[in-house]
Amino acid sequence: MAGRVLELEACVAALRQQVSQLEEIAQLRSQQLADTLHEVRSPLLAVTGYTRMLLKERAGEINPTQREYLMVVRENAGKMTELLKQVTHLASGSDAGPQTLDARELWHEAADLVHARMPRIPLRLDFRLPAEPCMIAGDHDRLALALSRVLLDVVRLSDPGHQVELEMVQQVDHVITRISSGLDGPSGSVGPAEIPPASYAAIRACGGRVLAERAPGKICSVTLTLPRLATSYPSGGLNPR
Repeated sequence: MAGRVLELEACVAALRQQVSQLEEIAQLRSQQLADTLHEVRSPLLAVTGYTRMLLKERAGEINPTQREYLMVVRENAGKMTELLKQVTHLASGSDAGPQTLDARELWHEAADLVHARMPRIPLRLDFRLPAEPCMIAGDHDRLALALSRVLLDVVRLSDPGHQVELEMVQQVDHVITRISSGLDGPSGSVGPAEIPPASYAAIRACGGRVLAERAPGKICSVTLTLPRLATSYPSGGLNPR
């Protein structure tokens, strides 16, 4: 009997050692995947950002053929970004805590997602963002998708080629962003039922608020308020993922 007990204890000890080794291997693989995703994301953001600047003709005037080619690049970069977000979410797990994010970068990513959803429609987005980082806390992927859906709702109300304005202001405890389609009409407050539920939930999860002003049946502008973090963070804004 005693020999049987010792044998079982030895088996348990061996199993515990194997479990520990498997956990170490899983942790190493997870870290390697996270590092790889970060290395892929950095050049992809550069491609997206420079494509955006070229389309805005910041490097000089472009002809219709060049614009068409750049829109194809932007569309496929948007698809890659979406795929990367999905893989990152699977790699990070659902229990990952909030991340430190620069709201300016989130809005640029949101705009890229809108461009990817509407690649053939000319969009004029005028972003007026502070020069200094606007740090907030939240889930990067959920917030980027939520902001893109809010922006998309305003863009859809604009006439083709009409300019949509986005202005961000930092206060002591909040980052306030107002998006306007430029449409006129009597205003009124709207609640979460008129904002996409998933988007509203992601914004509320990080302590944010949404207020929409609208003409009858149409949203004219959206004001989004997010809690601001102290700016004592390393330069570069987003935490490595």
